Amino acid sequence: MFFENETINKNKYRPHDSELIYFKEEKDKKILSEGILNAENGVIDINLVSEDSHITTQKVDHNNFSLIEEKESKPLLEQIRTDHLNFEEKRELFKLIRKYLDIFYKENTKLTFTSVIKHEIRTTDNIPIHTKSYRYPYIHKNEVQKQIQEMLDNKIIRHSNSPYSAPIWIVAKKADASGKPKWRLVIDYRKLNEVTIDDRYPIPNIDEILDKLGRCQYFTTLDLAKGFHQIEIKEEDVHKTAFTVEGGHYEFLRMPFGLKTAPATFQRLMNNILKDYINKICLVYLDDIIIFSTSLQEHINSINLIFQRLQEANLKVQLDKSEFLKKETEFLGHIVTPSGIKANPKKIECVKNFPIPKTPKQIKQFLGLTGYYRKFIKDYSMIAKPMTRYLKKDIKMNINDPQYIESFNTLRTLLTHDPILAYPNFSKKFTLTTDASNFALGANSRLQQMQAILPWEQYYHKIIIPFATQVVLSMNMSATTAPSRKNF
Repeated sequence: MFFENETINKNKYRPHDSELIYFKEEKDKKILSEGILNAENGVIDINLVSEDSHITTQKVDHNNFSLIEEKESKPLLEQIRTDHLNFEEKRELFKLIRKYLDIFYKENTKLTFTSVIKHEIRTTDNIPIHTKSYRYPYIHKNEVQKQIQEMLDNKIIRHSNSPYSAPIWIVAKKADASGKPKWRLVIDYRKLNEVTIDDRYPIPNIDEILDKLGRCQYFTTLDLAKGFHQIEIKEEDVHKTAFTVEGGHYEFLRMPFGLKTAPATFQRLMNNILKDYINKICLVYLDDIIIFSTSLQEHINSINLIFQRLQEANLKVQLDKSEFLKKETEFLGHIVTPSGIKANPKKIECVKNFPIPKTPKQIKQFLGLTGYYRKFIKDYSMIAKPMTRYLKKDIKMNINDPQYIESFNTLRTLLTHDPILAYPNFSKKFTLTTDASNFALGANSRLQQMQAILPWEQYYHKIIIPFATQVVLSMNMSATTAPSRKNF
């Protein structure tokens, strides 16, 4: 006997997301959660019950039932953020999660790996590389040993006799939900990378990825659990990854962070397993996957297809870092919406709170932060020129320079105005406008009759099309700027 939520709706009771629990021995007996009946003083309409149904009421000892699926699914379902979902969306999503329970990484379990690909480290010679270990703060020693033991337990690393040796460092990660600080163990493979032969497999351009997300109503982003560690290293190259910590020498069995060819290997893997769906229902940048659709049912079907491929490749998803059925979602440092691309508010807050740079290093940090969003700012290079000039070795810093201060304040202000970058519609005509001065070039494109062809007129006063700017190098400053101002 199964009471659908629709039955409860017919009797004007609020729908509840109820689980069906089966007896261990007698799987034909099913229990209706008492919570459904009590929630709204509900009753069972006996006229809706078939003759062969058997109804019993009793205190339920959950230990006596087969709750394997419930025990597996409940902790996972609790990790999903569902505040933005209505009942139908939540129900469809939860069905899908239960169907693919085995693709989600569970804490305190061993991380598996894919057999689709193995990472290869090709070097110009076989001369072992040894770099002296760095000292790291005493306060982090326990954290380092803890992470080493976890990787040993998960067979991510093993004890090593390799003549190779790289130093380690430990850096801060984003704090967890409780505010507890988290740390990442980093291996310095710079010396190894110097003799590693490049892998020229292409990494997608972030701007090109974002351009393909227009006119979608649902977005899902998936984050692979410890992505690089789900790929094995070829046995003949394992010894090259050796590193040293206090009291031990180890080498990686799985692909670590820091190897210069690791991103290419990972992108090759993802393109291989999702090649039938990339640019159609999903896009992939290393271990970040975004699924996009125009309707709920289409989106559920698309997620199902991606889950199936990940399952076949034995890849695990980090559920608490994934987002499902979102109308707006964070992806590759931007906020993706049906209307366009926005800068990430968290990054903008960093820009807003950034103190005026007092050293060339701080200037680089600020320009690195704002430069990631330069396409949102008209004449970015021209505005930033008074700051970039102080990056030259022969120019002394003057933080009281009025132009320098104005440049800094203008960049901060323009990014905090929450601009939206429109998606290009390549079936329409574009207008390209270019401009130039003695020290900077600029350009922007716009769609003709924008309000007539885009469905988001209410945002028109904010929407911009990408801007492109560049500082003119000294060798090119003699060229005339007269022909540079054009409309195409």
